[in-house]
Amino acid sequence: KITNPKPQGKKKKKHGTAKPESEPLASVENGARPKATKATGEGAEAKLIAKPGKVKEKPALPIISTVSTVSTDSPPKTSAIKCRETEAIKANTASCGQEPQSTSLTTVPDDDLIKRRRICGEKTETVPVRTRPQLPAIFRQKKEEDVAFKRAYSDVVKQKIQKPKEVVAVPRVVAEIQAAPVPDDPQSISLWCQFSPVTADTSITWTKEGKVLSEQKRGVNDESRVTLSIVKACSKDLGMYCCSLTSSLGSASTADYHLTSEVLMELVIPSHDTPVDRKEVDGEEEDVHCASLLFKEDILTDQYFGEKQPASIVTEKAHFGEGMHRKAFRTTLRAGMVPVFYPGHPCVLKVHNAIGYGTKNNEELVEKNYNLAVEECHVQNTAREYIKAYMNAAKSAESFGEVPEIIPIYLVHRPSNDIPYATLEEELIGDFVKYSVKDGKEINLMRRDSEAGQKSCAFQHWVYAQTDGNLLVTDMQGVGMKLTDVGIATCRKGYKGFKGNCATSFIDQFKALHQCNRFCELLGLPSLQPKRTVAPPKPKSQPAPKKKTFGPVLKGK
Repeated sequence: KITNPKPQGKKKKKHGTAKPESEPLASVENGARPKATKATGEGAEAKLIAKPGKVKEKPALPIISTVSTVSTDSPPKTSAIKCRETEAIKANTASCGQEPQSTSLTTVPDDDLIKRRRICGEKTETVPVRTRPQLPAIFRQKKEEDVAFKRAYSDVVKQKIQKPKEVVAVPRVVAEIQAAPVPDDPQSISLWCQFSPVTADTSITWTKEGKVLSEQKRGVNDESRVTLSIVKACSKDLGMYCCSLTSSLGSASTADYHLTSEVLMELVIPSHDTPVDRKEVDGEEEDVHCASLLFKEDILTDQYFGEKQPASIVTEKAHFGEGMHRKAFRTTLRAGMVPVFYPGHPCVLKVHNAIGYGTKNNEELVEKNYNLAVEECHVQNTAREYIKAYMNAAKSAESFGEVPEIIPIYLVHRPSNDIPYATLEEELIGDFVKYSVKDGKEINLMRRDSEAGQKSCAFQHWVYAQTDGNLLVTDMQGVGMKLTDVGIATCRKGYKGFKGNCATSFIDQFKALHQCNRFCELLGLPSLQPKRTVAPPKPKSQPAPKKKTFGPVLKGK
């Protein structure tokens, strides 16, 4: 049977009707809620237009299946193809068991249906399927870098964790050089230090300013103190000392230790009970008369010289020391002055020259020379009496220890000499150190570190407190705990009729410069420095209220 082909022209749309295939396709395959259709004047028609190759992602929509529809623009299909399509749609609908108006569940197209559509060459429209959103490329790259970094760090940690190696002990200094007295020999000291570890081939070397003093060997594990003994220590032993250790494990050296005169004064006790070995004084022997200054109850007013004692001395021609108006000569006592001195005892003769004072005739020179010698005897022996009282006060203080001593001096009359009057005192052997300040221009910092210096400053403070600030012992100097050549400063009018040989300004300067030490505290002496009081903050002054002006103020031209 021959059938006429249908015309290729556009079909006329029937008003008020819809395609019978469109509704079941939209409801079965798409699975969406069907919209209610209403007849309009022009006749509305529900269509699904498929555009191949375009896919839209809508992450907010639920997961849906792909739907394919017949495009209106595609060429007409044969009746056989349409029948097969209709049967496939009905079979798919029956297999899913979906009602025409169901909106609660979505359907997934069958694999056979998809294959049939592909065979038929139908154009399909891929409905977007909601998938898991992917991170942007920059975040994915950073995440990969973090993972790679963690792997690399773990590899580094594995490389660092190794089996512990055996640690080899290197020689080191356990204790630096220190000075200590020798119990059996008060004129000697010892320097000691300590090293660790000590092996069998260890050698230890002591040096002084680069010069080797001693070398010694040590046994295995002998880590006791390394000692250097200095017998009859004196000023020639002062300098920089160092100790070094050398072994198969390495070497170690101590820091340089400076042996100073203050250390010697603290550790070495000079012996004045036996004659000091020194060269015999080369000079002329002369006969003199010596007198000591005596005191009654009041040490400031009741003073007098005792009986003159004959003696014989030999004095060097050249002086070894010089002051403002006096010169010091080394002297040896030949006879007399027993039991104060013994024959051969080294002494110092201080001669006061009055020419510097401008005197012209001989009588005035002799009188001035006598007055200067007497004044020096009065000053130093008066200070000696004060330090005796200071010694009694120190005995009551717990753990005060030894107290400095001011040696006595004697008035000497030399009848055969042009300068007839002088003073005689014991010669102090050792390094001469000044412990106190005479005025503000000279500050000796060494006195702060030694016991003798601190006790001398505490003595000055004690005298200042006992005299209510009217008298001060100055120029505290000497060797070790033995002091000499001191001075006394008093107020302008003197103190109880006694006038010193130093300016009154020394008292004010001592009050400003003195710093109390532990011996001042043991004696219960009050501080000379004023207490700093913090002034309360001043209340902020409020500005006065401005006067209000009424109306403009006109200034005269």
